[in-house]
Parts: sequence; C-alpha cells; structure tokens
Amino acid sequence: MKSLIVTLVIYKIVLLSIGYWASRRSHDGADFYLGGRGLGPWVASISSAASSSSAWTLLGVSGVAFTYGMSAIYIFPACLAGFALNWYVLARPMRKLSLEQGSVTLTALLADGATPKIARLITISASIVILLSLGVYVASQFQAAGKTFAETLDMNFKHAVIIGGGVVFLYTLSGGFWAASVSDLIQGLVMALAAIIVPLFALIEVG
Repeated sequence: MKSLIVTLVIYKIVLLSIGYWASRRSHDGADFYLGGRGLGPWVASISSAASSSSAWTLLGVSGVAFTYGMSAIYIFPACLAGFALNWYVLARPMRKLSLEQGSVTLTALLADGATPKIARLITISASIVILLSLGVYVASQFQAAGKTFAETLDMNFKHAVIIGGGVVFLYTLSGGFWAASVSDLIQGLVMALAAIIVPLFALIEVG
C-alpha cells in the first residue's frame, strides 16, 4: 500500500511539473490552445489516442468484455475507423484551413467567413454541443479516477475526485495544450504497457 501511495504521489508531482514546464513554452494563444501547432507526430498521435481511449477503455470496455465476452470486440473496428477518419481524412485539410484563417478553435474555424448573425449562431450552437459532450466525458473521467483511487487506496470517493480533478485542473490551466498533450503521452505509454502486461499475467495466472 505504501509503495502504491508513493507511486501516485510521484506521478501527480510529475504531472504538475509538466504543467510548469509547458507554461514556460506558452507565449500566446496558439501556444496555449494548440501547442504552437508543433506537437510532432509521436506526441500528437499517442496523446490523442490516450485522450479518446482513456478511462472508458481500461475500465468500461474491460467490464463489457468481462460481462459479454468476445462480442465486445466489435468496439475495436469502430474505434479504429474513427481514428482513421480523423487522421487521414479530416486532419490535414482542417489544419491547412485553420492556418489560412488563423483560427485557434474548431468553433472559430466553422464560423469564419459567415455573417455576424450566422457566426454568432454557429458559436453558440457549437459551444453548447462541446459543453454538453465534454461535460459528460470529463465527469465520467473524474468518476472513473475517483472509483479507482477509492477502491485501491481505501479513500473517500469525493476526496479522490477532488484530488485527481484538482491536479488535472492545475497542470492544464498552467501549461495549456502542451501540458495536456505531454501528460497524455506519458499516460498513453503507461496504458499501452498495462494493456500488454495485465492480460499476459492474467493468462499465466489462469494457466
């Protein structure tokens, strides 16, 4: 138990250190919101995968597989198709267009060139969709983290959510997209390693 607590404390310190390091790299809005458009393929790809396949993958999909068996494998081609669509169809033209427009957010990209009334309507509509979608997603991530800490460390669920959420809030607010991306890179590598090691040990355990 002590070694687990020490590991988690060190991990949280690393996240906060990443936030501080990233804050030194952010000099304008493009740096803070887009990482200066210079994340590179490894950071961008692994952090993207870690963000979109986070707690729901390690906890939710594992639970579905445990409950329903091999039928849960249908999730894999759906996720893979979504990644392929984003990276090979949408990413390049959207990046080019955003550079031409000087847009920092997707909402600004969609509203660019529209009349003020239409642009306002697009901005409000997109903001509502983003807030609702990401609000539910972030809440589910905090819930998953809280449950994991509460079960593993015998903590109060609310305290676990507050601590985990507070650390995420601090390093994201201080370092912006760079901090989020680099921390997701580290978490993505840890997730990939765990996804290989845990099933192997499970198979060895059951013979």
